[in-house]
Amino acid sequence: MGFLLPLPLHAQQVEINDDLGDVTDEFQEYFFEALKQRSIENYEKALEALQKCKSIDDSKAIVDFEIGKNNLLLRKFDTAEENLKKAIAKAPSNEWYLESLYEVYYQTQNLDQAIITAKKLIAHHPIYKEDLLSLYMRTKQYEEAIYILDDLDASKGRSARRDSIRAQIYTTSSFENEEVNYWKKRIANDPRNEKNYLSLIYLLSEKGDAKAAFKISEQLLRAIPDSKLAHLGLFKNYLINDQVNKAINSMNIVMKATQINQEAKFKVLYDFMRYTDTHPEQEPALEKAANLYAEIEGMRSVYTDIGNYYLKNGKDQQANKYLQLAFNGELPTNNFDALKKQLFLLAESNNYKQLYEKTEKAIENYPSQPLLYFLRGAACNNLKKYKEAIDVLEIGIDFVVDNIKLESSIYKELIVAYRSLNNTKKMKYYEALLIRINS
Repeated sequence: MGFLLPLPLHAQQVEINDDLGDVTDEFQEYFFEALKQRSIENYEKALEALQKCKSIDDSKAIVDFEIGKNNLLLRKFDTAEENLKKAIAKAPSNEWYLESLYEVYYQTQNLDQAIITAKKLIAHHPIYKEDLLSLYMRTKQYEEAIYILDDLDASKGRSARRDSIRAQIYTTSSFENEEVNYWKKRIANDPRNEKNYLSLIYLLSEKGDAKAAFKISEQLLRAIPDSKLAHLGLFKNYLINDQVNKAINSMNIVMKATQINQEAKFKVLYDFMRYTDTHPEQEPALEKAANLYAEIEGMRSVYTDIGNYYLKNGKDQQANKYLQLAFNGELPTNNFDALKKQLFLLAESNNYKQLYEKTEKAIENYPSQPLLYFLRGAACNNLKKYKEAIDVLEIGIDFVVDNIKLESSIYKELIVAYRSLNNTKKMKYYEALLIRINS
């Protein structure tokens, strides 16, 4: 986390004549020449004119400020700091001088001095509290950071950024239990704010304290009886305690709730999907919840996620069901890997009728993919459409490049087809090719 950029420097807006006070015409001529040279980026010439001002009158803070500013623009940070400090010593309350000094510390990453300067700037611009917060985080002064967070939350209201910073602080060992207490206080101060309950429910769940999360969920439901967010915590507890009907009810409420985000909904689905591993009789409830998620969130990809989960766990029948749902009964025309998964599952489950139907469209979409011709040929053979199998397999073989395994598989299907048609000559021809490529 770095510094926030300082506010734009406004020294140009300073009433120059007021800062100069009573000066000679010669002094004024050199000073305005310095401003002119700085405006056209002739910083060295500006400094020459300013030195002439100092030789006439060394008491003016604005001259030290301009010398510091020009050195800052030349990236001569030590000289810039020295002169800006002189200016501030002569005019301690001038915010523009402080801002320039802060920029020196910003550019040199002098964190300790930046903190001191930011504290002074807060009196002029409260926005520097955000800078100070970042500086405290950089220097690991977490108690001071918490103080600033509380102050900003009180004056400006909560923000996702500050909540994230607070959570980061609470992960450190010295604040181990503070985050739970913090959210409990927020609930006590604002018992009708569902988000406070939800933050605590998530926190307790992450800590593995499902029992405490459940209690907060019940507390939320008592405070707001029609709360949908409460069911995020209730669901998990019901599932752990095998109160499946209550868990399913809470799951469906979560899926329908527009105020609950996709990530939280998917986590509920995922937990119930794992539950169905040992309770397969509840799989219809999973499908219903997945349908709700897909409909309300407009995310049919959830079916692919569930299908891949079942695929990984060797449950081909369930995997095939969800992969087909993912594409609404249509082929995934823009995702060849997903298409392959679906077709292989049909082949492995001996569903040759569907394999035959789907490979026709698949070949139209991917006409140069030999794997599709092989799968269609295999489906034709198993449906006793031997002549069609030969036609499609002999087209597919022309697309095979450096893939002995697939080439062998196509030859085997051709041998089956020609044997079934009593074409011994062609059968032996492909048997010979099969032997040759595998020798």
